[in-house]
Amino acid sequence: MTLRLLLALAGLQLLTAAPLPWEPVARPWAWLQASTDLGVLMLLSCAMAHSAAPRRLALAALTALTLLVPLYRFGETLMPVFYSKSFEPWVDLLEVPGLIHLVSHDRGPLVQSGMAVGALAAVTLVVWLTAVLWRVVLRACAGRRFALVTLLVTQAAFAAAWVVAEGTGGRVDILRPCMLRAAVDDVGATLQNKRWHGEVAERLRAADYELAYTPKDLGKLRGADVYLLFVESYGRSVVSTNAEAGAAWQGWLREHESDLNAAGWQAISGWMAPSVHGGGSSWAHLEFLSGIKVEDRRAFDEVLGSTVTPLPAIARAAGYDTVFVQPAMPRPWPEAKILGFERHLFQPAFAYDGYIYHWGRMPDQFALEHVLTEVVPNHTKPLFLQYVSVSSHAPFRLLPPYHDDWTRAGDAHAFDPPAAIFDITWANYTSHPGVADAYLACLEYSLKVAFGFTLRLQSPSLVFVMGDHQPPIHCPDVTARHHDVPVHIVSNRPELLQPWLGRGFTAGIVPDAEGASASASRFIFEFLRAYGEKPR
Repeated sequence: MTLRLLLALAGLQLLTAAPLPWEPVARPWAWLQASTDLGVLMLLSCAMAHSAAPRRLALAALTALTLLVPLYRFGETLMPVFYSKSFEPWVDLLEVPGLIHLVSHDRGPLVQSGMAVGALAAVTLVVWLTAVLWRVVLRACAGRRFALVTLLVTQAAFAAAWVVAEGTGGRVDILRPCMLRAAVDDVGATLQNKRWHGEVAERLRAADYELAYTPKDLGKLRGADVYLLFVESYGRSVVSTNAEAGAAWQGWLREHESDLNAAGWQAISGWMAPSVHGGGSSWAHLEFLSGIKVEDRRAFDEVLGSTVTPLPAIARAAGYDTVFVQPAMPRPWPEAKILGFERHLFQPAFAYDGYIYHWGRMPDQFALEHVLTEVVPNHTKPLFLQYVSVSSHAPFRLLPPYHDDWTRAGDAHAFDPPAAIFDITWANYTSHPGVADAYLACLEYSLKVAFGFTLRLQSPSLVFVMGDHQPPIHCPDVTARHHDVPVHIVSNRPELLQPWLGRGFTAGIVPDAEGASASASRFIFEFLRAYGEKPR
C-alpha cells in the first residue's frame, strides 16, 4: 500500500508540476519543485474522504481539478511567451481551433484523422490514469493518521514558502506557481471587469464618428490600383536589438530599392504599432482596416459584428474591385464579405500539389504568381487587393526556393525540395539557438517575393508592404517600440507618396531608426485623408 501511495503521489506531482517546453524555468530543477496545486488538492482530498460526499463525486472533482492545472499552466505560460500578453481564458479559449490548425495543417487527411484519434485516446488514458491515482490517495486519506500528517506537512510547507517569499521579495523557487489560485483570481477579475462590453463599444462609436467626417471618395488615387501586402511576423524587435540582423535587413531593403528605382518606382517608409505582439495576425489586419484597436479575439469578433465600415468596403463603394488573398485560410470565411471584399482566394482556390510548407502549405511566390496571372489582368475596375503572406510564419522551419523567372513559380513542383530545412519544431522552438537565423532567412524570402511581385505590376499602382506583428521570438527589451512594424509604401506614381511624408514617413525604403510610430488603428484614417478628395 505504501509503494502504491508513493507512486500515486509521484504521478500526481508530475501531472501538476511538469514544466512545459516554452516555460522560462531552470531545468532540471523545475521538475523537482514542489507542486503547490498538489498540496491544495491533498487537503481537499482529506476533507472529502472524511465528509459525507459520495466517493465517486470526490473522485470526479479531484480528477477534474487535477487536469485543470496543466491545462491552465499551458495558457498561463504560452501567452506571455508567444503573444507578450497575460492569459485571459475567457478570450484565449476562442483560439483553440487555430491552435489545432497550427499543429495539423501540414498533414494529409489520413494523418490528421490519426492525430485526432490519437489525441482522443491520449485524453481518455490521462483521465483514467488520474482517476486511478486519486482512488489510491483517497483510500489513504480515509485514515485519520494519514489525514492529520497530510494537514501538518502541507501547512508547514506553505508556511515555509511564505517565510522564503518574505525574505526574497515574493519569489518562491521551491514551489511551482499555483494554477488553481490563478484560475480563481481570473474568475474574480472576469466578474469584476467586463471591459469588452464597454470599451469596444466606445471604440466603435469613436471610429464611426471620425469616419463620418473623413473623405471616402479616394479621388486623389486617380484610379491607381492599391495593394496591401501583409508580411507575416515582420516586426521591429529582432532587427532593432541585433546589430548584425539589422545591418542585413537594411542591406536587403536597399537592394530592393535599387531594383525598384531602376524600374521607375519610388518608396517611402515608416513605423506603425498594432496592439498584438507575437501572434494574432487577423486581429492586426482588422485593426489596420477598421480604425479600431483589436487586441484579442473578443474585440475581433465584436468589430466584425458591428456596423463599422472598414477600408475594403470604402474602396468598394469608391468603385474598386476588392479582392482578399490568404493562402493559409483552409476553409470558406464568410466574414471576408463583411469587410467589403467582393472576391476571395483562399487555400482551396490554389491548385497547389507540391511540397507542403508550414502554415500556408504553398510558398508566397506560388500564391502571388497566381495573383499576377489570374487576378491582376482580369479586372475592369481599379483593384484593391489584400494579401497575407505565409512563408515567414513560425516556426520558420522551411525556406522555399526563389525563382528569378516568375513563370517557373506557377509550377507547384518548382518548389520541391525546400532551399533549406531548419531543425526547428514547436517542441524545441523556444530553446533552439538558431530560431532567429531561421526567422531572418524566411523574412528575407517573403520580402523578396513582395518586392518582386511589385516589380511585375504594369498599371499605376500603390503598394503597401507592411508587417502585422513582431515574430514570437524573445528579444532584449526595446521599450515602447516593441509593437512597431515597418510599413513601406511603394508606387510608380510618385505623387501618390507625397501625402505620407508629412504623416511620420520618410523618403527611402529603410525606415528612420529614430522615427516615431503611429497606432495601426490610425492607418485607415491616414489613408482616407491622403487620397480623399471631397471635403466633409
